[in-house]
Amino acid sequence: MKTISLIFTLLLFSYFSLAQDYVLDKKHKLSYQEFMNLYGTDDTSKAIIEIYFDKRDYSATGQISFLPISSIVAVIVPPLGISLMAISSPLFVNGLLISNKYSRKKLLKALNNYQNDSILSNRNKKMVVKQLIAQQENYNYDLLEARHHSSE
Repeated sequence: MKTISLIFTLLLFSYFSLAQDYVLDKKHKLSYQEFMNLYGTDDTSKAIIEIYFDKRDYSATGQISFLPISSIVAVIVPPLGISLMAISSPLFVNGLLISNKYSRKKLLKALNNYQNDSILSNRNKKMVVKQLIAQQENYNYDLLEARHHSSE
């Protein structure tokens, strides 16, 4: 069991390290800043980019990382590690689904649809509205704080 867990862990780590090193010259492989520079023409486009990168980089990566950690624990303390692997496996699958749902290819497609045809899916519309409201609230809060500090 320890051998299988160790092999599984090594395969996962090698997959992630190779996936990060392998870069193609494709538009969907752009970084956050490159997406912002090329496609961030208005607040809505910037919000779409922000949403996709937040979901992919923070939610998906966090959920995916639990399974390799659990498999390492399984090598050290098998009973605890096995139970952690059972708990973290659904998180791993959900992380993969989120990673696919908010991929850079789908981000590029959403941006092209919005900028070329003014089409935004209902799901993206809801998320963009929430994102823009949150940004406005943060801006108003910062203004209030600046006024408070300047009056002291």
